[in-house]
Amino acid sequence: MTVAAGFLCDEGIALAADMKCTDEGAIVYYHSLFNLRKRSGFTASIAGAGDYDAINAITGGIDNCLPETATLDEISEIVTAQNATFLERRLLPSPAPASKPLDYSLLIGISSPAEGMRLLMMNRDGTERVDRYEIVGSAQGDTRAFVGNRSFEI
Repeated sequence: MTVAAGFLCDEGIALAADMKCTDEGAIVYYHSLFNLRKRSGFTASIAGAGDYDAINAITGGIDNCLPETATLDEISEIVTAQNATFLERRLLPSPAPASKPLDYSLLIGISSPAEGMRLLMMNRDGTERVDRYEIVGSAQGDTRAFVGNRSFEI
């Protein structure tokens, strides 16, 4: 089971992800939370669920292509383009067989002092903006049931 969650709160963005996953039958632990390089115009962090190699490759690609300053809309466009490029080229360090569909979901939290905050969800189906919160990964059903049964304010 693997899961990541992102919450767009009044005071900021909260990202969480588990570290335990199964890799070819063995239980392993991976870092699934990434703080991207500091930039002068914004900060960004990513939580991922799914194939670690895909998450790591996409996160690195996003970090490498983001400029020092950009609007939230420009960052969203860059992230969307990076996802499309990744799917097109399957830029994995050790490419999986082409017949195996890539399994990844990323939650990208972006904070800009000038514009506020934005939460994006990215997977092989595309990239979309999240209005309140999103839960991704193979354990998302159980996690959604847990969150849906709780009364809390974001």
